[in-house]
Amino acid sequence: MNLAIFVDAQSGRPVWYSLYNRSISDKRRFENTLDTMPKLCITTSPLVFDRGLVAADNMKYLSDKQCLFATPMPLDLVEARRLVDAVKNSIQCAANRLDEQKGFPTSCDSVVYGSKMKAHVYYDPENRVADEETLFARVTRLRDDLEKMARTKRATKNVPTCLIFNKMMRE
Repeated sequence: MNLAIFVDAQSGRPVWYSLYNRSISDKRRFENTLDTMPKLCITTSPLVFDRGLVAADNMKYLSDKQCLFATPMPLDLVEARRLVDAVKNSIQCAANRLDEQKGFPTSCDSVVYGSKMKAHVYYDPENRVADEETLFARVTRLRDDLEKMARTKRATKNVPTCLIFNKMMRE
């Protein structure tokens, strides 16, 4: 079950909603939902939706209608690296710092499913450190598990009898 809802930007109160038995990510249902806005006298409004609605047809529709929207984008690793590379030299500067926050947001032009749009990239140095610690802890656990498996007398043919690990150096 999915819920489509329009709320008043000032009060946050619902002005319209519809329940759907299936996903509204398909082109026809998404367009019909958004085409309801003018019928409700909603002329301009930024849209907020989850990544489940991110699909090529929906992005094209939003681009063609010049709709403002915010959604987390389901990026593959190549696209995520491209976005980070585009802003990495300018993101962590005083001009980008959020008030009373530790993060640094910035924007860059992007193409998603063939539609030009503005991507907003957010960098939090504390999250980076936490992510690195999590990664290193996971690698250490895996290394220890593999070494333990290699010492087991009932090791299968797929487990090498000797495992060599290079020490990971942190930059």
